[in-house]
Amino acid sequence: MKGFVRLLATGIYTGEMRPFPGTWGTLPGFALCIFLFGFGVELQIGITIVTIFLSVLFASLAERDLGHDAKPIVIDEIAGIMVTLVFVPRVWYYYVLGFLFFRAMDVIKLPPARQSESLPSGWGITADDVMAGIYANLLLQVVIYFTK
Repeated sequence: MKGFVRLLATGIYTGEMRPFPGTWGTLPGFALCIFLFGFGVELQIGITIVTIFLSVLFASLAERDLGHDAKPIVIDEIAGIMVTLVFVPRVWYYYVLGFLFFRAMDVIKLPPARQSESLPSGWGITADDVMAGIYANLLLQVVIYFTK
């Protein structure tokens, strides 16, 4: 079971890549969005919610071995990029822009994202990335509004 937890928590080991494990770790979620978000908004919402809860669970389990919010734990980035791309038209440049916005918001950590890191266990690991995803999604919606 330990191997399975590490596999998922590290985003199929992308979180163990250097440099910038968070950026590498965002890629599996980005790929999931490309392949799964074309089946309707209900599926987008469902997959995103399930991924958030899986992130909390597997980040909590992985931190027992890797430490709290250890760099290799990137399942939270997967949840965050899904929040970023939910409700976004499947247009390649919106997805690329969403990826860039998410990475920027994850690094900047506008309030209350930074404060949410103090939540216990997997909740703290995941919450800041969900917040970064919300901020990135809002920025992206503004861009979409003005470019359509």
